[in-house]
Amino acid sequence: MTRLKRILKFLMTKIFLLMATLSVLLSTPAIARLSLQTVEAEGSGVTRQEAILDALQWAVGQVNGVEVAASVSSQMSEYMTEQNGSVSTTLSSSFSKNVDTATNGIVESYEIVAESVSDGLTYIQIRARIGVYDQSVQLKRLRMAVSDVIIDPEIGDFSSSAKFARDLRRAVTDYLTQTRRFAMIDRDFLASTQKELEFIASGNTPTIELARLGNKVGTDYLVIMTLNKLTNQQTSRIYKTARVQKTTKQFGVDVSIRIIDVATSQIKFAYTIAEVSHDDYGGLAKDAGFLSGQVISNAIFPARVVAVADGIITINQGGKTLKIGETYNLVKLGKPVNDPYTKESLGRVETKVGRVEISDVQAKTSSAKIIEINLSDTSPLAAGTFIIRPEFKTSDAISEARESVKKSQDRIKAQQDDFFD
Repeated sequence: MTRLKRILKFLMTKIFLLMATLSVLLSTPAIARLSLQTVEAEGSGVTRQEAILDALQWAVGQVNGVEVAASVSSQMSEYMTEQNGSVSTTLSSSFSKNVDTATNGIVESYEIVAESVSDGLTYIQIRARIGVYDQSVQLKRLRMAVSDVIIDPEIGDFSSSAKFARDLRRAVTDYLTQTRRFAMIDRDFLASTQKELEFIASGNTPTIELARLGNKVGTDYLVIMTLNKLTNQQTSRIYKTARVQKTTKQFGVDVSIRIIDVATSQIKFAYTIAEVSHDDYGGLAKDAGFLSGQVISNAIFPARVVAVADGIITINQGGKTLKIGETYNLVKLGKPVNDPYTKESLGRVETKVGRVEISDVQAKTSSAKIIEINLSDTSPLAAGTFIIRPEFKTSDAISEARESVKKSQDRIKAQQDDFFD
């Protein structure tokens, strides 16, 4: 019995500790999005309280913008009128408490730094602690948005091309987001987010929520894609011996990519991809989106080697942007070079030193085994001066592949003709 009591006591202690831990975890916000910022501001008014309200409005405006400042000022004025009948009759101590109550903490506190009266007006200088919405640190990255895909008017079957364009855009956005190199700005749900912001501004939420207003950001670069071609070729063949008909489909797409500097409308990057799939339009959109995202990311932020051990390199990119089994060129970055005519930077000299194959993919990093290397010592690979480049097909390689396919088709046709005869 004594042993049973000890066991029960031990279990009760563990349960108590577990409940206490859960209580702390659940009561602590996972992400603190609002913080306090101290600012100084000046205001004026016929009365002392009006001058303070004016100064507080300027203080809020410095931190959260004019839209939030106007909303807070309106709510403060309404609250003071309801509580006292007239703002001018409120004493300074109670007025300070009323400001905190009226703004639900967006103005946590304030102190009067200087005060003067001139020509019938009161001038107040205050130092206030204002609630501010902390933007995500990810917004420090290069901001980018993917616009709606432009569909060439000559493409038939508009319903299929429109759906393909939507799927392509989502695939590109997903890829660029997964690279963790860009701050991807939403352009799909503007109406929904605007509706939520209007609800916050309506006065039906705590005033501190007003700090969320005025935080929309613009984009640095805009990705614009044009769907030039979308093909669906169907081939049928009847096999006489088996008395069956086999039908094969081949879906193809041609997409132009432009990256535009929003501030100047300058085209910073241009590329055209052509992709073929034997699955369907959905599979083709996924493949074309992956390739488009790969092209864009590789042009701006190529994946870098960050570590090496036992013939395995670690790459600073993961998620769905890399696939196990894919091969990449291993490239060493050399000295910076400039265009002799424009004097603009052309990047750095790149020297291929080997090839790697992706062997494992995590959320933020990936691993690749070295399958070819021209270096006697691999330790410099961890110095941050090595990148991986996709093995995009060159025009010569594409021509050779097409010629090889044509020869194979001719050979198969000749064999079939001999067989059927």
